[in-house]
Amino acid sequence: MLFACLLIGGPITGAHYNPAVTLGVYLTNWKFKKDFAMFCVMIFAQICGGILGVMLVWISLINE
Repeated sequence: MLFACLLIGGPITGAHYNPAVTLGVYLTNWKFKKDFAMFCVMIFAQICGGILGVMLVWISLINE
């Protein structure tokens, strides 16, 4: 599934599906100061997506 997501969304998002990947790319980028706002937005979106996923699983397990 991750490979399919990388193929489909990779050209759009740069394949940043994990905050660790985003941090690694940000730190290895030589013009990282210019990209700080985008870095913050991507980390925020990834953390919010993770929290939303956990909440949806928790809600689906509670209602059984």
